[in-house]
Order: sequence, then C-alpha cells, then structure tokens
Amino acid sequence: MTALGAARDRLSGILLLGGAAVSMLPLSALALYAFPSADDYCVAVQTHNGFWQMQVDSYLLWTGRYTAMFLLAVLSRWDLATLYPWVSTITLVATLFSFQALIGAVAPSDASRLWPAIVGAIACAIFAGSLPSLTEAFFWMTSAVTYQWALITYLTWLALLIRIMRHGDRGGSQMMCRTTVAALTIILPGFNEILIPIILITLVLSAAVSWQQRLSVHRFMLMLLTLAVGFSVVSLLAPGNPLRSSTYPDIPTRHSLTFALTETARQSGRFLAKFGWYPALWIATCAAWWWVPQLVPHVITRLQGMRRIAVLLVPVAVVYVTLFPLYWEYGTDNYTGEGRTYNITFFFFCATFVPTVGSLLATLVQPSLTLRLRARGVMVDRVLAGTLALLMVGSPATVQAFQAWRQAPRYLKAQQGRESILRAPENRGKSILVNGMYWRPRGLFTGDLQPDESHWINVCVARYYGLRSVRTR
Repeated sequence: MTALGAARDRLSGILLLGGAAVSMLPLSALALYAFPSADDYCVAVQTHNGFWQMQVDSYLLWTGRYTAMFLLAVLSRWDLATLYPWVSTITLVATLFSFQALIGAVAPSDASRLWPAIVGAIACAIFAGSLPSLTEAFFWMTSAVTYQWALITYLTWLALLIRIMRHGDRGGSQMMCRTTVAALTIILPGFNEILIPIILITLVLSAAVSWQQRLSVHRFMLMLLTLAVGFSVVSLLAPGNPLRSSTYPDIPTRHSLTFALTETARQSGRFLAKFGWYPALWIATCAAWWWVPQLVPHVITRLQGMRRIAVLLVPVAVVYVTLFPLYWEYGTDNYTGEGRTYNITFFFFCATFVPTVGSLLATLVQPSLTLRLRARGVMVDRVLAGTLALLMVGSPATVQAFQAWRQAPRYLKAQQGRESILRAPENRGKSILVNGMYWRPRGLFTGDLQPDESHWINVCVARYYGLRSVRTR
C-alpha cells in the first residue's frame, strides 16, 4: 500500500478507505434532506432591501462578520428550499478537499500523488466522526457558512501558506499563490471572531519560522500579518457588534475578564474530558506515528525531559484560546457552549493533538519495541487499519446520521407540505396557522416555528413568504 507511505499491505489500505467511505456515506445521504430554518429566513429577508444595502446595514447594525454576511446574501438570492441540499453537499465535499489540500502541502516530497487524497479522506472522516454539532456544521446554512466554511477557507489558506514557505519563489505560479493567500488573509477574519486569534497565531509563527530559517518569504509573512491585524480590527470594531451584543441579557458575568478567564479554564477541562477520549483520534495518532514518521516535528524530537511532556499543553492552549470569546461575550448564558463554536475548537484540538502526541510516541517508545513491531509490520498494519476502520464506521456522528436518515424522508415531506401552504398565492397577506414539526431527526433538525406569532423566527418566515403572520397550533 504505497499510497500510505510505510504501510506495506493492500488490505490495510482497503480497510481504511472503506471505513472512511462508509462513515461519510450517511452524512452525504442526509444532505439531500436538509431544509432551511431560523436565521436562514432572516438573512434572506434582509436582502430584499438590496444586496449592498444589506451589507452596509449588517455591518453598521448587527455584526462585523463581513465575509459570512456577504456569502449568505449571495446564497439567499436563490430559493432557500431548492438551494439547501446543494449547500449541504458542497460543504461536505469542500471539507474533504480542504483536508486533502492541507495533507498534500505537508506530505513528504517523495509521496505518491494519491497519498494526500487517501490520508485526507481518513482525516476528514475522523474529524466528522465526533463533531460536537453535526447539524450546525453541515445542515444549517447560516452556521455552515459562518463556521464550517471558515474552517474550509482556513485549511486552504494554511495549505498555500505552507507551500510558499516550503518552495520559496518559483516565478509566476508562486506570484499567483501569494496573491491568493493575500486575498484569503483579508477574507478570513470576516467569518467569525473565534477564528481570529488562530489566524494571528498562525501568521506570527510563520513569520518567526521564516525569519529564523532566513527564508526569502519573511517580508511577505509580515505583510500578511499586517493585513490580518488590520482586517481583524475592521471585524471586531464594527459598529454593529455592540448593538447585537446589547440584545443579550445584561448580566454581571458578561464582559467580565475575571469570570471569562476562570470559566474558560473550567470549560476547557470539561471539553477535554468529553472529547479528548475520542478513540479514533488516539488510534489515528498511533497510525500517524507508525506510518508517517516524517510528519513528526523535528523541533519536538530535540526536546529533552519535561519539555517533551510540555508539548501536550499545545492542544490544551488551543482549546482555551478558542473557547475564551464565548464566555467573554455571553457569560453564564453560554454555560453549555454553542455547538457551532465547539466545532471550531474540536478541529484545532484534533489538528494539534495528532502531531504533539505522535511526537511523544516517536521519542518515548523504546527503539527495541519499535524494531520488534517493525518485524511484524504487515500484521501491525492490518490490526491498526482494521481498528481505525471500525472506529470510523461506528463513530458517534455516523450513528447519529444513520438514525436521522431513517426519519429524513418523512421530515422533508412534512417541511415541503407546510411550505406549500405558506407559499400558496391565495395565502399572501394573511395570518396562517400551521402544524408544528412532528418529525425532528437529531442531526438534521435545527429549529421550528413557534405558537407565538411575534417570535423572531415566525416574523422572519412570515416576511419571507409575504404573510401577515404565521404560528403553529
């Protein structure tokens, strides 16, 4: 199985690819039954005042997430119900391709061209397998664009950044690559504020490494850092941010530095206790050490004693940094965390966990044990691949998606039936009473209309369909 580098057995490759494909199949099927809800209608209604007017109003009166609002406004120009399955499917496919792009950027130069595609598919399946919120990652458009597409863009941007640092200047193609990276650096801060610290940390580290190694791209990295800082300020200091913040309950724990620092630490521990024991992640880390030792950061192998153990603080620090904005902004109102922001945290936890723990394995495992394992290479390959394949197939997200898929046809039929009533020409301008949604498949269902016609979801839906009001029984 040359595509996986050191692995020597074709059966191992089949097991891994089969496990990844089977684990992602229910998610792909579920995308066909996605249906708009909640904020989707509110954003679409805002575009009725004009595309660019909506951009100005959003920035001045609601949020500094300029990229997310731009993309949502573009998508909202189409009929939401028709568009939705396409958005969910494209988000899934783009997530897979972004993983493959990053793996391709860090792959050894002598690796097979098929290597990034295979490893990227496995990495994507492992990531999706224990997502805190499957719905908010793929099946709710407003969340998917703001958070999941932010991750997709970040991975693509990081892959290009790595290629620039690895290959230096190579004429016109390199100039195109630099231009694309600069454009993505402007776009990225406009998705959400959770990602901004990670973007800045990434560029600070890139600038430091390029300076230390005397790379010709050092000035370019500093330029990118300046761009990122500037557009982060544009996003964070938008006039609409405090206006939106004022709609949340005014409680003492909001915008309290003391509370945010201590609560984030507690919630980081809670996050690690819940998601840090994901079995597929641990087996994948062992597989990375076993099959791809070239990916182990050399700087870690040179560390001695407790400094090696200290690298485990990197995943913990990433969790803390990405959770802090939640408890700063929402206080105790965000006690359990939001699934869509936890998805961001989970990705960066996984991304830092594999190389740090894999590095520790590479430095702590006795050479004699490594030699004995290498002597039984094919058997170890098959056991490792088979175990990882079973964990991918039986992952929490795969099980949840399969259970939701069983109810999905009835859910979609009920949604379409209700929409036909709301869209009927004879009902325009009227007050409409409809049934509540009986089918609510977990992993697909987001939110429903309420009995109170003044509820914000009901108001947005009524305006979208041209009704006086709408409510459920």
